[in-house]
Amino acid sequence: MKDLEDLYGQTTERILVTCALPYVNNVPHLGNMVPILSADVYSRYLRLKEIPSIYICATDEHGTRTEMEASKKGVGEEEYCADLHRKMLEIFQWFHVDFDHFGRTSCEQNHQLTQSIFGALEKNGYVLDEENEQLYDLEAEMYLPDTYVTGTCPYCSNSEAQGDQCDVCGRLLDPLELISPKSKVSGATPEKRSTRHLFLRLDLLSPKIKSWLEAQEHWEGIIKNQPLGWIAEGMRPRAITRDLKWGVKVPREGFQDKVFYVWFDAPIGYIAATAEWAEKEGVVLEDWWKSEKSRVIHFLGKDNVPFHTIMWPATLIGSDQGWSLPY
Repeated sequence: MKDLEDLYGQTTERILVTCALPYVNNVPHLGNMVPILSADVYSRYLRLKEIPSIYICATDEHGTRTEMEASKKGVGEEEYCADLHRKMLEIFQWFHVDFDHFGRTSCEQNHQLTQSIFGALEKNGYVLDEENEQLYDLEAEMYLPDTYVTGTCPYCSNSEAQGDQCDVCGRLLDPLELISPKSKVSGATPEKRSTRHLFLRLDLLSPKIKSWLEAQEHWEGIIKNQPLGWIAEGMRPRAITRDLKWGVKVPREGFQDKVFYVWFDAPIGYIAATAEWAEKEGVVLEDWWKSEKSRVIHFLGKDNVPFHTIMWPATLIGSDQGWSLPY
């Protein structure tokens, strides 16, 4: 009980609680329910203590898997995602999960917010436009997203590492780093091809991320030590665009056929879902996301640590728009 009270603190007037956004391509299993139910328990505690709070969630709907699964079923991505959103909500209601709002990352608010935050990052000098090599599946005739490449981790030799991160050593990865990469789509060995993309300048943002991480005195273990270790080794720019059709469009000349990386727009979905709730309730979004007296608390699995301690805060810090960082 003391831990729960410590999360609240004496100077906080309101708390926004989120859990890991469930991806639409898998009907949730019991493992997925752990952060969702944990956040629900904490939210109920806050209500019992009469602490102003809301519990926000949404389906994570963009990315290659959505395009591929919708195509297999012979339906459009919007129809496919709407059906999975409905099914997931039914499951959560069966578990009596009491969300204040359960949104979708494909909503108009998320498109607008993602483009706005990107514009701020670009204006502040944290976006790099660069030609680079990516892995291309000749059999499937497509560029492979990070999670559609598997291979051996160059750091710990895990033979089942994915193109975005290694679940054994926890490092963020680039697909080109993998040893003996294979396509999850066809099983073939992909080739390198040049394509143009936009990158978030994690190298320039790392000093600010480090200062923020070091200030989190209540953080322990891998939540704090892993990201600080990665920063010490040196951060590199990370691609935030993909060669896909389904997703948030990139508002930039020459990028009309690309969308934002799902891990760039999905966390912004926390804000977008809150915006939908705020509009419905007639309250001010900024009271929850831009106030020193509000606190954002995420309930996540350890596989979400790299993105929520590096990519997500880097996006918010770099935008310099006053968004609340995870507590």
